[in-house]
Amino acid sequence: MEGPIPERPIDREGGLRQFEELLSTLGHDLRSPLSAVHLNIEAALRRLPPGAASGNEIRASLQRAREIVKQTVGLIEGLLREARERETPEIERRRVGPDEVAVVQLREAIHDCVSLHSAALQRAGCSVTVSCDAAIRGRWSPASIHQILSNLVINATKYAPGKPIDLIATRAAGIVVLAVADHGPGFSAEEQQRVFERFQQEPRPGERDGFGLGLWIVRRAVDRLKGTIRLISAPGEGATFVIELPADE
Repeated sequence: MEGPIPERPIDREGGLRQFEELLSTLGHDLRSPLSAVHLNIEAALRRLPPGAASGNEIRASLQRAREIVKQTVGLIEGLLREARERETPEIERRRVGPDEVAVVQLREAIHDCVSLHSAALQRAGCSVTVSCDAAIRGRWSPASIHQILSNLVINATKYAPGKPIDLIATRAAGIVVLAVADHGPGFSAEEQQRVFERFQQEPRPGERDGFGLGLWIVRRAVDRLKGTIRLISAPGEGATFVIELPADE
């Protein structure tokens, strides 16, 4: 009788390279149809009759769809940049250049994010409370700020459906502290050790499928802004992601 078949060793590095190649290919292939969707949304907005109540509702929906397409394209470009930086020698990497930087009004960015994901928040049954002074701002990459906010909000809808989400921002001594808190099941100490790693997803009841990239993208975005991120959590006590960013103006 034959013995057990030996297990084949897992080539994690090879798997990562294959995934990055696939991601790069998909990124290039997706930008064209997304651009076409964006152009069609713009055309539909131009054809809407002004003033009609129904037209205003349709216009608002189309404008949200346009923003979603725009931010999706930005996410794809960010992932492509990550793949390119992993493959590019340091001297060439500097030529890629950093993200565009502008003065970002944080409260406005938070409200834009909540509005953009209003359908997902409603579907998940999550209310949102925002506490952020209008004067809080900084010179940051708007794309990176959006990546941070969007991924943390969507993460909360996945892991804590039906629970409120709190977004709180303060500023002191040139540092902006942003906290995104849910009231879900929380993370164990073991889970917290790997939560920011790529392709990591902690199985939860009712969780949607995904690649486990969201919190890794958040950490990379925070790194690009020269900030820090930490997770405060315990089983049964929810999760609070605390981000500290330099607030140079």
